[in-house]
Amino acid sequence: VVNLASDLDGFFNSVADKLHLVATVQTRQDSRLQLVLNDLLSKDSELVWVGSLRFRSGSPAPSYDEYFHDKKYQATYGLEEGFFHEVLPASKPIPLEDIHRTGEATWSATLADDGPALVGFAKSVIEENEKGEPIRHSILIAYIRADRMIAALEASRPNTSVILNQRGEILAHADPARLRQQKLEDPELFNQARELKVRAQVLKYESGNESRFGAFAKSRGGRFIILSSISEAMAFRAMNDLVTRSLLFGSILFTLSFLIAIFF
Repeated sequence: VVNLASDLDGFFNSVADKLHLVATVQTRQDSRLQLVLNDLLSKDSELVWVGSLRFRSGSPAPSYDEYFHDKKYQATYGLEEGFFHEVLPASKPIPLEDIHRTGEATWSATLADDGPALVGFAKSVIEENEKGEPIRHSILIAYIRADRMIAALEASRPNTSVILNQRGEILAHADPARLRQQKLEDPELFNQARELKVRAQVLKYESGNESRFGAFAKSRGGRFIILSSISEAMAFRAMNDLVTRSLLFGSILFTLSFLIAIFF
């Protein structure tokens, strides 16, 4: 979980940097810079949509400016026009309060019934002039494939692993049904991880009538929490299997060495 937390730090730092770059390019309105930016965003295989959110005076509904759109991705999943700036925000609201309070937010953009596994990421960007005075405030939004995170969680089996935001919303899970249902099977481990001040820890805890071993790691200042858990019985069974295989392998090596000593 610690390695995965470090990977998430690096990846989302990169996404945040790209969103800052988007804001800078849009203010300059330079067509050459726009082409360079589009090329940069299109080479990021995880990004599927990038835009900004604006609120107009007299209108309660926000408007969206689109800067990048992976049309091949949209065609692959048969997504309708307006999916990213109409369908998703209606079904998976952008957490504006979190953005205004902390400057960024991450949320699940995976629909409950159908559609691809996505993660929403938003960054509040304040642009300044040469004197350091703020001249524009933008909320940049990126929708990101969750495939890479899900693949990392699948590699951790037989442990049950999950990536959540600080509100307990599931961002990635190896089980598609749990990802869509947003059903967290281990709320006790999440509650302990959120309350503890340490960045990572391994602990034993009770979940229902079952004893479990769990580990957690936090990323981006606690905005991401990665959990991994396994039942105590399964953990000891896996350990016994490992010991048995090690002993068997050792006995094979000993037998081979003995035969070699005899015949050679």
